[in-house]
Amino acid sequence: MELKKEISPFAKLGEVLVAQGTITDTQLQKALSEQKFSGTERLGDIMLRLGYAVEEQLFSAVAHQMSTPFITNDKMLEAKEEAVRVIPEAFARQNTLIAYAIDDKKLYVAMADPEDIIAIDNIRKLSEKTIVPALATQSGIKQAIEQLYVRIRKAGEVQDVIGTLQIFTESDSDEDGMVDMTKADTSIKMRRLSSWSI
Repeated sequence: MELKKEISPFAKLGEVLVAQGTITDTQLQKALSEQKFSGTERLGDIMLRLGYAVEEQLFSAVAHQMSTPFITNDKMLEAKEEAVRVIPEAFARQNTLIAYAIDDKKLYVAMADPEDIIAIDNIRKLSEKTIVPALATQSGIKQAIEQLYVRIRKAGEVQDVIGTLQIFTESDSDEDGMVDMTKADTSIKMRRLSSWSI
């Protein structure tokens, strides 16, 4: 989210939210009073409870504090399959992260903790690329992992079916019980494939 006014990189969370136009000064003071009264509740949680901000707005403000890019939930769902495939699903789930873009030299990764140097180093070794970390919400990352890796698995299943059909087309059609797929009606082939479509 773009800042409505200039603010120090060392600004507190509430100040960033005001600068972004997410909350007003009055709302910030109310939230700070609530925090002082509770003694333990975090300011961000208070903002959510009072309905002053949503999760993405809070994470955007935190990203500004960290001088780190922020990736929205929608942008993660538009991640390039080529990038997602670089990181094994199990590793992505374990570390709450997902790759969303890739080029010749860099892999762009949305992370719940973009300062996790161990995870970043492991991805660098795996991809042999420079890693560009960005902050994203945990819920958004988990949603993206569920949708994108499932899509990749389904795409792999479709390719397996197509490969099987190609084997049939190359086999001897005179064998008893074997269907000659090269002579089969195209509509029949498409109906068989449609049950595997994504």
